[in-house]
Amino acid sequence: MQQAADTVTYVGEWHSHPEGFAPLPSSSDVKQHFYVRDSLSQEGQPALMMIVSADSLGLYIGGLGKIVTFSEL
Repeated sequence: MQQAADTVTYVGEWHSHPEGFAPLPSSSDVKQHFYVRDSLSQEGQPALMMIVSADSLGLYIGGLGKIVTFSEL
Protein backbone atom coordinates (compact mmCIF):
# COMPACT_ATOMS: atom_id res chain seq x y z
CA MET A 1 0.00 0.00 0.00
CA GLN A 2 2.95 2.34 0.15
CA GLN A 3 2.50 3.17 -3.55
CA ALA A 4 -1.01 4.46 -2.85
CA ALA A 5 0.00 6.30 0.33
CA ASP A 6 -2.27 3.90 2.26
CA THR A 7 -5.38 5.42 0.63
CA VAL A 8 -6.49 2.35 -1.33
CA THR A 9 -8.20 -0.51 0.47
CA TYR A 10 -10.14 -3.62 -0.43
CA VAL A 11 -13.85 -2.79 -0.66
CA GLY A 12 -15.49 -5.95 -1.96
CA GLU A 13 -16.24 -8.23 -4.86
CA TRP A 14 -17.56 -7.94 -8.41
CA HIS A 15 -18.49 -10.39 -11.12
CA SER A 16 -20.76 -10.68 -14.13
CA HIS A 17 -23.83 -12.79 -14.89
CA PRO A 18 -24.49 -14.30 -18.32
CA GLU A 19 -26.89 -12.68 -20.76
CA GLY A 20 -30.51 -13.27 -19.83
CA PHE A 21 -29.85 -13.21 -16.08
CA ALA A 22 -30.50 -10.26 -13.79
CA PRO A 23 -27.71 -8.92 -11.58
CA LEU A 24 -29.29 -10.42 -8.47
CA PRO A 25 -27.05 -12.10 -5.91
CA SER A 26 -27.16 -15.88 -5.61
CA SER A 27 -27.14 -17.52 -2.17
CA SER A 28 -23.35 -17.90 -2.55
CA ASP A 29 -23.05 -14.20 -3.41
CA VAL A 30 -25.06 -13.26 -0.32
CA LYS A 31 -22.85 -15.40 1.94
CA GLN A 32 -19.70 -13.88 0.42
CA HIS A 33 -21.03 -10.34 0.74
CA PHE A 34 -21.96 -10.78 4.39
CA TYR A 35 -18.54 -12.33 5.10
CA VAL A 36 -16.81 -9.34 3.49
CA ARG A 37 -19.21 -6.93 5.24
CA ASP A 38 -18.51 -8.45 8.64
CA SER A 39 -14.75 -8.44 8.04
CA LEU A 40 -14.60 -4.84 6.80
CA SER A 41 -16.96 -3.52 9.47
CA GLN A 42 -14.29 -4.37 12.07
CA GLU A 43 -12.14 -1.74 10.34
CA GLY A 44 -15.02 0.74 10.05
CA GLN A 45 -15.25 0.21 6.27
CA PRO A 46 -18.32 -0.56 4.14
CA ALA A 47 -18.49 -3.61 1.88
CA LEU A 48 -19.47 -3.41 -1.77
CA MET A 49 -20.56 -6.11 -4.18
CA MET A 50 -21.24 -5.30 -7.82
CA ILE A 51 -22.84 -7.73 -10.26
CA VAL A 52 -22.88 -6.78 -13.93
CA SER A 53 -25.35 -8.20 -16.46
CA ALA A 54 -25.88 -7.46 -20.15
CA ASP A 55 -28.03 -4.36 -19.58
CA SER A 56 -27.77 -3.47 -15.89
CA LEU A 57 -25.70 -3.70 -12.76
CA GLY A 58 -26.51 -4.52 -9.18
CA LEU A 59 -24.84 -2.59 -6.39
CA TYR A 60 -25.00 -4.06 -2.90
CA ILE A 61 -23.59 -2.18 0.08
CA GLY A 62 -23.83 -3.58 3.59
CA GLY A 63 -26.68 -5.91 2.68
CA LEU A 64 -28.78 -3.30 0.87
CA GLY A 65 -29.05 -3.38 -2.91
CA LYS A 66 -30.12 -1.48 -5.97
CA ILE A 67 -30.25 -2.52 -9.60
CA VAL A 68 -29.44 0.21 -12.10
CA THR A 69 -29.96 -0.13 -15.84
CA PHE A 70 -27.24 1.20 -18.10
CA SER A 71 -29.73 3.67 -19.60
CA GLU A 72 -30.01 5.29 -16.13
CA LEU A 73 -26.27 5.89 -15.93
